[in-house]
Amino acid sequence: MARGFYIYAEQGLSRHRVSVWIYEGQLRIEYQETLLAPYQSHYDQQQKRLQDVSQPTLYQTPFFSPQLELFELDDEQWLKMHQRTYQRRQKRITQLARQLQLTNLSLAV
Repeated sequence: MARGFYIYAEQGLSRHRVSVWIYEGQLRIEYQETLLAPYQSHYDQQQKRLQDVSQPTLYQTPFFSPQLELFELDDEQWLKMHQRTYQRRQKRITQLARQLQLTNLSLAV
């Protein structure tokens, strides 16, 4: 559902699967039943896609990264969400499997 956006949740959870919940104008990102970040959102029911994500609230969690920041960024410099360019997925053409002809192999003994 959130495929059209890059959304920050927690740096220490990079490449981990998280739960994304969209309900009544709010997008919530959770990991192991811990709320990482709520965002305001707008989901279009007709197009079945997320239209807008804004106003993040980030919480201190036990999943933080021990890596120190190279550059300290303020809220204006640090993008917590970024909308990707929308690209319609191409439908895959499925081909029926074809049985290959078996060859008659005889082994010389």
